[in-house]
Amino acid sequence: MAKLKVICCCGAGMGTCMLVRSKVDKVLTKLGVDAKIDIESVSNAVLVAKNYDAVVCNHNLTSKFAKAEAAGLKVLGLVNVTNLKEIEEKFLESGLIPKAD
Repeated sequence: MAKLKVICCCGAGMGTCMLVRSKVDKVLTKLGVDAKIDIESVSNAVLVAKNYDAVVCNHNLTSKFAKAEAAGLKVLGLVNVTNLKEIEEKFLESGLIPKAD
């Protein structure tokens, strides 16, 4: 499996997305996934989303990525950005990571 490219974003690209990045890193490491995880403000993330496999953000921001999602980007909108179980479920449901048997 090639390195998964993920971008985590929040409104300003400074606080929440740094927290989300650490949580996503923890989950992907647990799942054995090699990933490059970047952070951005939502306005910048929209501009560069096409360069990534997935975007992770608060569920209130997912509509900003409608065009990129239509082009194949996986948009993972979180209700609770600190919930490791939710993050893991979103990645597994996305089809980006094969489910363990």
